[in-house]
Amino acid sequence: MAETMWSRQDCFVRAFWGRPGESPGWAADRVMALLGFVQARDASLGSSLLNVPWDGSRAELQRLFEELPVVDDHGRPTTAWGYADPGPLITGYEEPVRVSLSIGAPSVGRRIPLHKVSASVERLSPERTKALSESLFEGFVLAFDPLYVEMVTLNELLMWHRLSWHIRPGYRIWLNDVVGEFSWLADGMTSQRMGSGTVYSCPADWTSQQVVDAWKAVVERSGLDEIPRDTVQNMDVPDYLPVPDQVRIIAPEWSDEEESDEVTETPPPAEPTPTGPPPVEPASDGSGSGVGDSGRAQFVYRQQITGLRPNDEGQLPTWTRAYEVGDHVIPVRFHGRTLRDNDTREVFLMAFDDHEQLWREPWEPPVLAIMADLVSLASWQAESVPPTSAIEWHISTVAGATAIRNLLAQHGLATRINIILTPNTTTQPGALA
Repeated sequence: MAETMWSRQDCFVRAFWGRPGESPGWAADRVMALLGFVQARDASLGSSLLNVPWDGSRAELQRLFEELPVVDDHGRPTTAWGYADPGPLITGYEEPVRVSLSIGAPSVGRRIPLHKVSASVERLSPERTKALSESLFEGFVLAFDPLYVEMVTLNELLMWHRLSWHIRPGYRIWLNDVVGEFSWLADGMTSQRMGSGTVYSCPADWTSQQVVDAWKAVVERSGLDEIPRDTVQNMDVPDYLPVPDQVRIIAPEWSDEEESDEVTETPPPAEPTPTGPPPVEPASDGSGSGVGDSGRAQFVYRQQITGLRPNDEGQLPTWTRAYEVGDHVIPVRFHGRTLRDNDTREVFLMAFDDHEQLWREPWEPPVLAIMADLVSLASWQAESVPPTSAIEWHISTVAGATAIRNLLAQHGLATRINIILTPNTTTQPGALA
């Protein structure tokens, strides 16, 4: 296959809609329609759920949505964020593909759309990347009848920093008719009808820079660069796809690997593992290396959680995993690493002191920026670790832990990041010396 977008082997497909308060039955219908469509396109594909037993039936999936509400840190269900994501998987290829869901919230969202579906097609052959990405793109359009669907690669995401409601440059963008249409397209771009909207496409052999430049011109000339945040759609979805009563179940390759129970209580402080010194980062009070890294209290809390101590230069170690996406190698950061369950389970650690502002003032601009960064960090971390390892995020306050747990559940990450309430036992650096 010639050098195209598919050669990069990293394709991201995302859709969001404006239908607040979806029922468990609505959620089950839409997911079953999507999975049935993908399986009809390729008979070698099946489905499964991440860490949740499922017989492949629509009835069982609806029951899971009914019994999987987002819960606060005391285990109480809260309807403010909809349903926890059961973690649909598309299986049958060499790597299972996770479909992330955010469904059921009573509002459409503000800075971040609250009703969406997304998938990352990575580490597959170019031919399979193309086939599955195209099926997912069309499936998102026809199964969910959303406001917006995008198909992008990592390069475009790194080159274009816009908010979640903005139209981002991608090789394919779909707009619902209720949003509008582009009045002008760059040379080489094409458009065609699909469902209740239009697909706008760039040639697959364009470079990412060509895609970004073309879309920049399109949104500027058309005057349409953002999906209206107050758009509320009718709950009825056109019958573009049948809703099967049953889909084919194929267990993912790692399902037979032995895994220990999820940690539900605060574990003892971690001990650094004897695998050589990790890279270090400056331990400055006023500036950090990322989300939740600034401030003396945070600096001390990291030591409490990880068991690590600053070196003679005042630098605190940080673990970094190399995550390969196509030709890119992305460093993914963790505050620490340890072994649990008789040294059989690798656990990556993060420590976040306080973060109560995410609960008290969730829509203030600085807090929104923190929330977006946390979601991005969680996504990269979840993709970078082996499937048999675990990720623990320790938060020192009940309000902060509740807010972060709900935030990750809203973005389909609740089953991949273990949120643990671990009070900060000291804010005095000398106590940990």
